[in-house]
Amino acid sequence: MRNLAHLDIDRPPTAVAVSQLNARAKADLAAGKLESAIAICHEAIKLQPDCFQTYCILGGVLQAGNQTEKAIRAYEQALELQPQAIEVYLSLEELYRQQGHRDRSDRCRQQIRELETRRHLIDGATQPNLNYLETSGWVQSLKLLEPVNGARQPIPWYNYPAIEFVENHLKPNFNVFEYGSGYSTQWYAERVARVIAVESDPSWYEKLRDRLTANTSIVLIEDEEKYAAKILDYPDCSFDIVVVDGINRNQCAMHSISKLKPTGFIIFDNTDRYIYDRGIKYLMNGGFKRIDFFGLVPTQTYKTCTSIFFRDDSFLKNAPLPSARSSCLGISLGYAEAHNRQYDSM
Repeated sequence: MRNLAHLDIDRPPTAVAVSQLNARAKADLAAGKLESAIAICHEAIKLQPDCFQTYCILGGVLQAGNQTEKAIRAYEQALELQPQAIEVYLSLEELYRQQGHRDRSDRCRQQIRELETRRHLIDGATQPNLNYLETSGWVQSLKLLEPVNGARQPIPWYNYPAIEFVENHLKPNFNVFEYGSGYSTQWYAERVARVIAVESDPSWYEKLRDRLTANTSIVLIEDEEKYAAKILDYPDCSFDIVVVDGINRNQCAMHSISKLKPTGFIIFDNTDRYIYDRGIKYLMNGGFKRIDFFGLVPTQTYKTCTSIFFRDDSFLKNAPLPSARSSCLGISLGYAEAHNRQYDSM
């Protein structure tokens, strides 16, 4: 999606709203507006009760306001969601110690030692630039709440295996149509000839439209039916890729078929949600083949599914060999080994 550090991605709507609320809460904390920050955190929790970042922010706000017991409860809830978060244990250990909870403080220190030992073992077992959680940007994305790679460059909010696959099959002359705009729009714009995006969120549209590159255009359509039908304005076989990742996805997928080039493919995100079964079945019944990619996604600790639909599989046969490809998500072990052999021979 688009590389705008102060913006959140546009999908899914709940995650966007929570991300924006978290950013506001952190801003209020920095400005010393603690009551406002607390209220914003509670609003975010109502929208997404399982958001680790929100509980961390809430704990920090409550700790800053000397509401120690409430801060402890917030941090404990964060640990229920991410039991290996060393930073949370560090905050809890301090609060337990202040409250005289010696046993709890000791348990926190023990857990911190175990997690740090495990982290050192992992770091020691990997070569520089080969820690995929770092090079892919996943660790960075958790901190920033933005889909970025290790260099803080924008990437789509698909799961990482899907991003690797799509990147490996892009060509500079491709035309891309996106249902849903954001960080991925800039990612595609840097790699293909033309990107056309349709957006349903007015506030997101206003933030994006003045930041478009010359090969990118975006149109705002709030009505779901008109949104899905926008692609029908273009001639048949216009696009090499159609991305289905906004509202009314089933209808978007159905309208995409005639506008896709025979050798093109459709990227349908979050296909593990049963609400998209109808669109998936429609494509399959229409002669499309499907590859499903499950994996971790930027900014989150869970996995999702992104599916690629295609009729002509020739694009699979023409892909570069795995040993010959590069990735925005970092180098592979094989690439590092080849590079080291070349360096040693010099």
